Amino acid sequence: MLGVGIGINGQLDTATEWYADTTLIFALRGGVLLGEAHRGTITLEVAPATNRLDWTQQATATGFVSGGKLVQIRDHRDWAWHVQVGLGVGGGYSCRFLTAARLDILTFNYRLYDKIWVDFGLPTVRFYMEVASDAKYNVQFVFPLGITWSI
Repeated sequence: MLGVGIGINGQLDTATEWYADTTLIFALRGGVLLGEAHRGTITLEVAPATNRLDWTQQATATGFVSGGKLVQIRDHRDWAWHVQVGLGVGGGYSCRFLTAARLDILTFNYRLYDKIWVDFGLPTVRFYMEVASDAKYNVQFVFPLGITWSI
């Protein structure tokens, strides 16, 4: 998965010190489809030191465990359109430990021939918080694009 977007950064103790910056993520994602119609999802996403929350700091490692549901828009024998809605929890490491939450509002999935899926989002929202003496936060609005091969 590759995603680009906007990150809003700041400190919790001084609400006036915040700034917006571009953000970038490259992550590997895998998971399973659950249920009779294969519409439930459980995914694991790992960004191995490739999640750039903002461009003033180095990229960091992050990960998420997510659950969601695929809502069918249109289905055909060889292809289908779905909207994915889901929540995730995770964290990362960037000099300090990060706790994180994720919300997929509109992630579209296009299935082609039951083997190849193309995912794109409008956007996925991720919230990170550093648990340190001066707690910092980052809200990422990422527009993801992913290609999945299913077995």
